[in-house]
Amino acid sequence: MVSFGTVADNTIIMEFTMRALVICTAVAAMAAIPYAHGEGAKEKDAGFYLSGKYAYYNAEAKFTEKGTGGLAGISASATGKDNLTGFAVAVGYRFNPQFRGEAELGYATKDDVNVTMLMGQFYLDLPMDNLPLKPYANFGIGVVSYEEEMFKEYYDKNPSAACWNLGAGVTLVVTEGLSIDLGYRYVQSSALKYTGDVAGYGWDGEIKLTSHTFLGGLRYIF
Repeated sequence: MVSFGTVADNTIIMEFTMRALVICTAVAAMAAIPYAHGEGAKEKDAGFYLSGKYAYYNAEAKFTEKGTGGLAGISASATGKDNLTGFAVAVGYRFNPQFRGEAELGYATKDDVNVTMLMGQFYLDLPMDNLPLKPYANFGIGVVSYEEEMFKEYYDKNPSAACWNLGAGVTLVVTEGLSIDLGYRYVQSSALKYTGDVAGYGWDGEIKLTSHTFLGGLRYIF
């Protein structure tokens, strides 16, 4: 069965996080100067928006298989960890200064592994008076699809299943329309089920995915 790569390198995660914090701190310091004089930009209270983010996935996949046909009575399991990179793009609507929702397409890849997610994301923003920063919490639910080169040769299809995420982050307001977004999400899927067969030797399997996901990007509200 697929191995899903090697154990994730925590050093890479720390480097990404530190760079994001340094950039956010520097931009926030510059953006806060106008607020000190009562001239800082404030994001629009309502309207449609577009967003695009770079995404870094510290992911884990748990595989379980049970043999059928000539492999009946045989079972196996394995856990693989790897770091994937990708993006998330979304179309959303802000209902008021605190609440917004969006339809998001996410994609992650490394080598011959591709993971696609279609999510509904919901956000609670917490505006801060006289500051360009807005912390937020978010919840998402949707569908994830897993693709690997091996599935194309031996398996019936690329498996898919429901998934959800919980997250938090901060928005940095640059202008009335443009904002910078930095966030973290914990993502988990239900079982992605698949079957395979080679010359009468078959198996039923499932994959469960989890990920610590770090995102950074831009949002523009119209």
